[in-house]
Amino acid sequence: MKKILLLAVFIISSTVFSQKRQHQKNELSTEQKTQLMIKKLSIDLDLSSKQIAKITPIMVDKATKMEAKKAEFKSKRGEHKQDRKILSSDDKFKMAMAHIEEQEAFQNKMKNILNKDQYATWKEMHKKHGQKRKAMFSHKKKGHKGCNGKRDQKCDKSAA
Repeated sequence: MKKILLLAVFIISSTVFSQKRQHQKNELSTEQKTQLMIKKLSIDLDLSSKQIAKITPIMVDKATKMEAKKAEFKSKRGEHKQDRKILSSDDKFKMAMAHIEEQEAFQNKMKNILNKDQYATWKEMHKKHGQKRKAMFSHKKKGHKGCNGKRDQKCDKSAA
């Protein structure tokens, strides 16, 4: 009787766990993401129709670039570690500078479209979003890379 009961529990639990693994995340298309970003900005910043018309191509371009980078990272993730290219410090510097220049260009475009109050509100929203991303990234990193997310540090279990 106990064996039958254990077997039944095992079958039910394996079925439940296998169904959870099959669940796939439905992602939004680039157009949907763009429309959501524009709608949120128009609500938060009280944008005029002229401003929305000017911001739309900027957001489409930003979303397209984000999707391209996401696809690039996914393709690199599949490569074996020995096949991955190790970046030199110059390459890292160039990538960081390119990223900062993109941010600066985006900021200048937004500054030209928004009025002073809207721009100040947008900067504050942008800052809060960045802080949330950093907090989320550091939280994820803590669980995967040793103690407090630091790779080279030995983790003292009693101190943590």
